[in-house]
Amino acid sequence: MLAAALTCGASGAEPQASPAAAWRRSIEALRAKGVPPLIDLSSTFTSFDLNPGPLAERLQELGVALMAVTCGGPSLEPSSMPCAGLSAAASFPVFMPLPTGDLPHHRLLPGASDPDRLWEQVKTAARQGAPLLGPMHYHMRPWGRPDREPLQPQAPDDELVRKEFDFCAENQVALQLIGNADDRFLPALERLLAEHPQAKVIWSRDGQEPFDAQAARRLLGRHPNLYLDLAYRAVSGGHPGDLSDFLLTADGRLDPGWKRLMDEQPWRFLSALGLSPRTFLRLPAAVARQRSILSQLKPATRPIVAYQAAWRILFGETL
Repeated sequence: MLAAALTCGASGAEPQASPAAAWRRSIEALRAKGVPPLIDLSSTFTSFDLNPGPLAERLQELGVALMAVTCGGPSLEPSSMPCAGLSAAASFPVFMPLPTGDLPHHRLLPGASDPDRLWEQVKTAARQGAPLLGPMHYHMRPWGRPDREPLQPQAPDDELVRKEFDFCAENQVALQLIGNADDRFLPALERLLAEHPQAKVIWSRDGQEPFDAQAARRLLGRHPNLYLDLAYRAVSGGHPGDLSDFLLTADGRLDPGWKRLMDEQPWRFLSALGLSPRTFLRLPAAVARQRSILSQLKPATRPIVAYQAAWRILFGETL
């Protein structure tokens, strides 16, 4: 079933009139069954990878109430945004279509000579109801080729990224950035966070640099508009994972420093799977890993990190 869910297929569900209401019902249905729901905003499936029916069924079985689906992919021309294929995913309330994903990636594609036009398309998509801009990748790594240098290392410090922050601050749309904890990405991110205190920014840490609980505590203390997800993107090719790779000790226990920080500031953390077409077959293991992390937190913290924090960031209300 998992493999079948990665091939394009037609939708067999009726469109939902109100996406936010349908997403809420998806969460409530799992809670009614006694299943702790998860929201995942970090996975980067595209409409070309997705057969939404089988995947929706499997996600429900695993207790994933809502998963973002982006309009990314290296073969996609900017003129095709937003993806028509996202309409199939929109027919299933477990999916949140995001036609604004990978904007810096699109800008760097051959033929992407009009970033202003591309940016107008992204703003239109957000104003039509997409509650999240992103994910925006700022470290393009050669997946599966650890012997090669990154193709397009970037930092979020150019004019286009400032437009993203300006737009999100003015319109209360959340912004998701994926980048490494290095001396290029972090200073640029901190400048933009300080300049845009009204922007709600989710950082998906991606890379090899150490990032411990004390560093996270200092960063969150300086920037009350920053949130951290718990994605784990270990793939074949030797690349380590993201934040959750550093949360756990060798025996699978939650690091005491991270546990204390998450229990003290649960609304600053989001459970996340960090899947892609390359790692999709690891869906059950990724869900199990997040549930293992959640199980080691205080009972009051678990639902906040699992889904309530994400919902409040996106919609300004608490479930």
